[in-house]
Amino acid sequence: MGIPTRTSWAGARRSGPGWADDEAPAEAAEAVAALYGAHAVGLIRLAVVMLGDRAAAEDVVQDAFCGLYRRWGQLADTAKALGYVRACTLNGCRSELRQRLRAQRRDRQAPAEALAEAKAETRRYAKRQIAWFNHQTADWPRVGAREDAAAVGKILRESRS
Repeated sequence: MGIPTRTSWAGARRSGPGWADDEAPAEAAEAVAALYGAHAVGLIRLAVVMLGDRAAAEDVVQDAFCGLYRRWGQLADTAKALGYVRACTLNGCRSELRQRLRAQRRDRQAPAEALAEAKAETRRYAKRQIAWFNHQTADWPRVGAREDAAAVGKILRESRS
């Protein structure tokens, strides 16, 4: 049977040779605890090198050991458990890095989208203001620019006197 792959353990709880967590034999708990005591620090170091974050590295290693415990009954050769945990740790680190990359891409796109939305809102606001102004001044007589400037000048001269 070997170390389970994604397809082989997808439905293991329902049909595989594994057991539910409350039915796990003491042998699995002892073996995983011994393996954890002997190799967890090295695996955490490996994960820290890959991730650059100790808390995330500890989480990845913990998830790897939990996965080993859940699938202990499915391992054909329990001597290869360390390799299984190491592979799970590396895969967990890769998943974490992919997740971070997706988040960075999403964050980089967000300001551009926000800027485009702000520009569109500014255009809509300007159009509303022009429409309001045109509505308010609809009954004013239309004059040319020269007459308009002369009227403004006259108003300014009168206000100074």
